[in-house]
Amino acid sequence: MFSYLNKNLGIIFFKNPNTLNYIFFDKLYSLFILKKKNIDSEISQFHKNGFFKTKYKSLELVNYINEQIISKQEKDIPRGVPRYQFEIEKKYRKKILQLVKRDYGDLIHDLEKYYNNKIAISELQIKRNFPLDESKDYYQKKTRDKTKEPYSNYYHVDYYVGTYFKMFINLHDVYEDNGPLNIYDIKSTKEFVKENDYKSRNNYIVQDLKDKLYINTGHKGQTVIANTTKCLHRAGNVKNGQRDIIFITFGAIPERLKNDFLDNHLDYYEKQNSDGVWVHNGMFTKLSKPKGFRSTIKLFYQFIRSKVI
Repeated sequence: MFSYLNKNLGIIFFKNPNTLNYIFFDKLYSLFILKKKNIDSEISQFHKNGFFKTKYKSLELVNYINEQIISKQEKDIPRGVPRYQFEIEKKYRKKILQLVKRDYGDLIHDLEKYYNNKIAISELQIKRNFPLDESKDYYQKKTRDKTKEPYSNYYHVDYYVGTYFKMFINLHDVYEDNGPLNIYDIKSTKEFVKENDYKSRNNYIVQDLKDKLYINTGHKGQTVIANTTKCLHRAGNVKNGQRDIIFITFGAIPERLKNDFLDNHLDYYEKQNSDGVWVHNGMFTKLSKPKGFRSTIKLFYQFIRSKVI
């Protein structure tokens, strides 16, 4: 009963599909830890809307991944699969981290100021989505089968606390037929939940709020930062071609580190266990997923103790 209420009361009371304990955590974090004044315009947009397209990008990172990882594995992709996750061999990982630090370091530094805690990469994935065999009519049904969702193409939020967020980097020019990220800002998420009778990612009226939806088409290297715990989002259904993208998941570190300054600690988890960052086993993302209210409050106090200012 508690699990059912925790999962559904957020929708009923806050029009937020996340769980009640995580919504409660975010409100406490906003009141007592977040630094919302004197922040960069991009971070201000992130705070208000939940996502933004940043001016930062790294074409060197994109080209490196295309040349060293994707081009060498394309011949191994099985025929007929809806999606493929590329393996990131250990010999490429140091270079990828170096390029992320170099080209996005200032942005992450601004986000650390906002979160008032140090930030690290908890997961990095490179994926390709392909066209789906199912007819368009199936995806217009109000209730849909989870097994027909091969690459998170139903609207959802990620069930984590709000110190968890993602970076999406296009690995090629992306058009609507390629199935780009579809995302609503925080306010429009609430409108979508109300107007489309949103119950869960498998149960809602499939009717986009056209003037409110952001479709992440754009050039190679374009980068979007999104708090996917607060914004309804989905991968668009690929109609033609494919979509290649880098997903980098970040998390504020709930630990008081020796260096109290806002320095770059992006590889904090990679140093602890590199496979936990690169093989998509959820090892470090789970740190942003406490179970129950007691664990949620405990995590909040960890962040109180670890905050920089």
